[in-house]
Amino acid sequence: MIIGCLMVVVAVFLAAELYDHDTIVGEVAYRERIALPEGCSLVVAIFDVTPGSPRKPVASVSRTLGDEQVPLPFKLIYRPSVLVEGRDYALYGRIESPHREIMFVTLEPVALPLDGQDVAIWLKSAK
Repeated sequence: MIIGCLMVVVAVFLAAELYDHDTIVGEVAYRERIALPEGCSLVVAIFDVTPGSPRKPVASVSRTLGDEQVPLPFKLIYRPSVLVEGRDYALYGRIESPHREIMFVTLEPVALPLDGQDVAIWLKSAK
């Protein structure tokens, strides 16, 4: 009976961990009138932008694009526990060519959306 109760507690804990997440939904676009070649990749990431912090993503999503063109929808699922209170975070995006060369990139950080609002990330040509 004790083992059964312990298994239930562990299952509840694991379920809470699995479902403890937030989602950022939005679109990535650029103003240039350039069609994307098939096989490009879209990457959207949350970075810690606190002064003096290492520039590494704390959460990200990427996907290979077929024949899609902008605006490109994205859905970034992350655990709120990766965001440390008192630190600053922002979204960055990029589009890479099929050969992994950066074609378009975010030049300015994009604030994390509040209360589940959709976000628009505008990119500029990397050339």
